[in-house]
Amino acid sequence: MGLVRRAIVRRGCLIFAMLGWLKPSRESKPPADTRVYAIGDIHGQIGRLKTLHDRILEDARGAPEARRVIVYVGDYVDRGPDARGVLDMLIAQPLEGFVSVYLKGNHEDFMLRFLDGDIEAGASWFANGGDATLASYGIDVEGDYAFVHAGIRPGVPLEAQSPRDLMWIREEFHASRAEHDYVIVHGHSVSTKAVDKANRIGIDTGAGYGRALTAVVLSGAERRFLQG
Repeated sequence: MGLVRRAIVRRGCLIFAMLGWLKPSRESKPPADTRVYAIGDIHGQIGRLKTLHDRILEDARGAPEARRVIVYVGDYVDRGPDARGVLDMLIAQPLEGFVSVYLKGNHEDFMLRFLDGDIEAGASWFANGGDATLASYGIDVEGDYAFVHAGIRPGVPLEAQSPRDLMWIREEFHASRAEHDYVIVHGHSVSTKAVDKANRIGIDTGAGYGRALTAVVLSGAERRFLQG
């Protein structure tokens, strides 16, 4: 019979599972006395998932097989409206009477790599719907500001910026008067006071050299600065 192995990693993300089947015969059957359901990419669509769960439960009611397995093939997050709700439901409310198997999709891979500090993976994640997942956790990435360490390369979309430029760029970014997609809030380059321009806000005022430490306060259309 099949052997189920499941693992749930930190931050409540479902990451990997493996279901060991018998080798398929010419007729390709699941293991004896086992009924299998496999669900495709959910992408934050919790309402559709609940509906499909109800239909699976109805279909399985009175079924002759004693063992019931439900396989989720990955991509629980991104694009749809409630990735958080999908993950919470799958973790806390597995279908009763079923063996649940959770596979990692490429969108979970993007998300986990970004959460582990991979900036380049984060850019790819946002470009593939990661902003919707962040929004489901109450993190707004649709405002008019973007926050980076050093700056961006002018003329390059945010999701296509190189990690090196995000951490190291100086002159090309500082000299640009271009209107970027977002107002860029950055540090990295020391100035005697905060830099407040139409396309960027610089907040490294030299705390590393014994000078003031600066914060920008963004509230509505207002910008204010605090120092410590």
